[in-house]
Amino acid sequence: MEQNRKAEGQAVLLRWITLAVATLMLVDVMPWTQIGLGFLFVAAYNGVLMYGASSPERYARWGNRAGTFVYGADILVLSLAIAQGRQDVSSLHYLFALIIVSAGYVSMQPRHIAIVMGGSLAGNLIATVVADRGEDITTVLGHLVVPSAALLAAALLTASLCYFKKRDDAMQRRDRKLATLLEFGTRFTSGEDAARVMEQTMRAALRETDATAGYIMLVNPATRELTTELAVNVDEERPFPTRRAFGEGIEGYVAQTGKPLVLGREQQEKGKEAAVAPVAGVRFDGEAALCIPLVEGGANGGSVIGVFTLINHLPGSRFLDEDLDLVRTVAGLATMAIVNARLYEDLRASFMSSLQALAKTLDAKDPYTQGHSFRVSELCVMMAKKLRVAPDIVEDLHNGALLHDIGKIGTPDAILRKPGRLTEEEFEIMKQHTVTGYEICKPLGLGEGILTLIRNHHEKLDGTGYPDGLKLGELPLPLRIICVADAFDAMSSSRPYRKVMDSAVRNEQLNRFAGTQFDPIVIETLKSLLVAGDLDELYKDHWNTHEEDAAETAMPLLKVA
Repeated sequence: MEQNRKAEGQAVLLRWITLAVATLMLVDVMPWTQIGLGFLFVAAYNGVLMYGASSPERYARWGNRAGTFVYGADILVLSLAIAQGRQDVSSLHYLFALIIVSAGYVSMQPRHIAIVMGGSLAGNLIATVVADRGEDITTVLGHLVVPSAALLAAALLTASLCYFKKRDDAMQRRDRKLATLLEFGTRFTSGEDAARVMEQTMRAALRETDATAGYIMLVNPATRELTTELAVNVDEERPFPTRRAFGEGIEGYVAQTGKPLVLGREQQEKGKEAAVAPVAGVRFDGEAALCIPLVEGGANGGSVIGVFTLINHLPGSRFLDEDLDLVRTVAGLATMAIVNARLYEDLRASFMSSLQALAKTLDAKDPYTQGHSFRVSELCVMMAKKLRVAPDIVEDLHNGALLHDIGKIGTPDAILRKPGRLTEEEFEIMKQHTVTGYEICKPLGLGEGILTLIRNHHEKLDGTGYPDGLKLGELPLPLRIICVADAFDAMSSSRPYRKVMDSAVRNEQLNRFAGTQFDPIVIETLKSLLVAGDLDELYKDHWNTHEEDAAETAMPLLKVA
């Protein structure tokens, strides 16, 4: 429809040029009154058509039908001009060819070309007979042969051009489809996330089909309903469904049946048009709708995981078979992205569970550190939420804290379980667990945020920590959080060389090293959790009122491992 409208606008400009040429040809052979009336008549309907073609809405509403009337009016006016001007304007016969070419250019349909050509031949015949009245039949036929042959040639040329233009358009569509496949193929290999791929496939589908809105709904296995995962509007904000039960609306119908659905308010026989599914009672907000099932495991025997829907709100719009093919392609790419993302998440969750089980097993090797990683993780999450850290960073903190001591798997048991203070040599070996853990987890694709927590959870603000001696601005907030949480849990748990520090000693240690070893803001956040009693349940098995004096239990936090 939009392509026809633009072509119609260009045909209107051609008609203005033709009108000016015809007026100049008639100046010396017809009265000015007749020329003026004819000029005003043509200018009037040409102006109306120009107005209709200037807006997609107006063209869809009445401009398309007005174009058919205009071709008839052109033939009539030109026939009258030839009849009135007699043989003095015999060159006007060839302007019928412009009418045929214009009709073919706008509609690109052989049927329309044939109709306009037939009307032009009839008009030319009648006009010639009227102009040659009184002449013998041989003269009349002589005046008809050359113009009629020219019109037939124009019709054949126009039909040929339309044929090649359609082939060119089809090749361009195939090229765009291949380009889309190649484009998204590179995105899959680059590891872009499913949300981004879904948005890009949706925007590609909207661009190639001229649709005005689209959305992707995914199946919630627990509730057996569809929920909207992504929605995109092209030119203005439009409402879209947030939930659909199976069997409800076009989305529910497609999810239930697993079959594509193409609907339109007005179906017109222009081009190869997609079949309208005979679904009674299905309504949608727009002029045309196209909905494709997202099928995991292939179209035959696969399970529907969602639907890919396009809506066109432009009056008279429709979706063609070629649109259906293209959307099937990009919807298949979106399906691959969703399935791959789910598989990745499942594998990642299973992998993280295995690592966490390993870390828990490692904690269990030493009765003094049993549950340490779990408590540090819980404490990190509490402080991060209190500090309003982004949810994805909180998740990294949770996982990183659970795995932060996994490098101790390479530390000798004699050092891990030594019932006394470590020597300097032993402490140097103990310090290696941060780098060991980092090297273990680095090939596993855990993300830089988690890896940083594993490697650098013993860094300090003043740069005296290990292994990299980071300080001040080199320590991101998640790292400053886990440094405090790790040290606090060490103070709140028994060790082979000391008992649990009582609250007074813990507070004194926190205050003393705030600003040098630890971030003061994170320390204050920890204190607020302590005052509120949020940590009581977490440390109920570790805190009591019968601990040794603070003077006996205090130790430099530098060597908390």
